[in-house]
Amino acid sequence: MSAPDPQLAPALALAQLITEYPARPLTTWSIVDGRLEGRVYGPEAGDRAAVEWWAGVLAAEPVERHMFEYAGRRMQVVEVAAVWRDVPLVVQVSVPAVLVPSLSSLVLGREQVAA
Repeated sequence: MSAPDPQLAPALALAQLITEYPARPLTTWSIVDGRLEGRVYGPEAGDRAAVEWWAGVLAAEPVERHMFEYAGRRMQVVEVAAVWRDVPLVVQVSVPAVLVPSLSSLVLGREQVAA
């Protein structure tokens, strides 16, 4: 008897997620080590709406992760993680750092200095 395919459960969970939530933010998906990973970039993540949407669907608290520079803007990765349909699921949303409440005054101060 062969071992179960570690990609099968995440793939089925993704199919269910897409079917149940057709109006979700546009998300890029990967299956990594038996977990489902999603990333939201660009206009879909231009404000915190995508973060709040995923946090609501997954009933999870967003967690601020790393910052990076893109096209001269400071960006913040905000992560929402949960177990959905028995599959670990992580969604990372990249938003302008000025929209992250705990960083906004720090980032605004840096951008004012740089201006």
